[in-house]
Amino acid sequence: MTNGKWFSVSVCCLFVIVLLASSARAQSTQTQATAPDFQSIIARQAALVSEFDVNGLKVLVKRREGSQTVAAGLFIRGGVENINAANAGIESLMLNVASEASTAFPRERLRKELSRMGTVIGESVSYDYSVLSLTATRSNFDRSWEIFTDVALHPAYLNRPQGTAESVGRLTADDLRAYHQKIIQTSHLLLVVVGDLDPVQLKQRIAASFAKLPRGDYKLQTPPPITFTASTVEVTSRELPTNYVQGIFGAPSITSPDIYPMRVAASLLRDRVFEEVRVKRNLSYAPDAFLRSQSANIGGLYVTAVDANQAVRVMLNEILRLQREPIDQDDITAVIAQFLTTYYMSQETNAAQAAEVAQYELIGGGWRNSLLFLEKLRAVTPADVQRVAQKYMHNFRFVVLGNPQQIDKNVFTGQASN
Repeated sequence: MTNGKWFSVSVCCLFVIVLLASSARAQSTQTQATAPDFQSIIARQAALVSEFDVNGLKVLVKRREGSQTVAAGLFIRGGVENINAANAGIESLMLNVASEASTAFPRERLRKELSRMGTVIGESVSYDYSVLSLTATRSNFDRSWEIFTDVALHPAYLNRPQGTAESVGRLTADDLRAYHQKIIQTSHLLLVVVGDLDPVQLKQRIAASFAKLPRGDYKLQTPPPITFTASTVEVTSRELPTNYVQGIFGAPSITSPDIYPMRVAASLLRDRVFEEVRVKRNLSYAPDAFLRSQSANIGGLYVTAVDANQAVRVMLNEILRLQREPIDQDDITAVIAQFLTTYYMSQETNAAQAAEVAQYELIGGGWRNSLLFLEKLRAVTPADVQRVAQKYMHNFRFVVLGNPQQIDKNVFTGQASN
């Protein structure tokens, strides 16, 4: 997409978001009367997903009739639980090298084939899981699938350096082969495919490739929630024109009922922080309040400011206001309207839908929970938002890069009690 087209689409999307948010107050009572039948929507969406097992490999296939592209992801469960301090980076390196070449498709041939078809094989890692991904046109799916499965099952480990970190620098091709043999077991994997494909025919194709893998005996270990007993701040001296600040707090996981009011609370906090720190005081260009989507989850604050003390003080005061002052239902309705728009925008591609289904299947209590997102948000009340703000938004762990002489640690650790 050209920059001009991207800008036009972005402006249109921004207009829709602003329009929905601004009209939400006037339509709050009408919204309740005209709310969509979420149960029927959920049932229709669930019917599009086929679920089956291939020698211990769980497979989810979501059919999108008429779609001209197909997205697939082979997900490895476990994330950071699969590694240790000595081999940190090995899973990322294994997937990166695997996507470069396989036994049947050496690097030059692989690149020519993928370029000719417009197929993309990629990889990414996170704290909870990693993925080897495929994006292809429907007309080229058969050949793309052949390459993808060979990359996944028979990677050719080239002896080339990767990165500069000590743990990665020590790894060898033999280390990668051993790790691949250990990790590519069906109990450790999840396969998700989204596109206009027949699940029955696809099951036969998957069985032809993955049924030969060993099952293994992997059992997911859910990490404990992240909690901090007190606020702390660590300052690292850097000669920079501004101070970089981030503070995190322990947040509910995406399986917790508290995650829905926390999403609303984080969105309200983000908007208020932007208004107070940037618009009213011009202390920072891009202050932010965020909430991650992890099994051991965090939320937090981020700001870059010359006067970091004043910026953080304002941000903490906004949290205190969220904890103490009643929240208007119209504000929540506006946030949900914005979520409605951004959620559907984020689900436009097959790859995005595959990632959403996989995330909930791997760490969110099952893929069906991905269908409940909007319904659960609509049930959030002002009391819920205030409750989760009080329960979670405290005991920040701050880190600062900048000038230690400009940082008053008492500001960072002196959050008032709610």
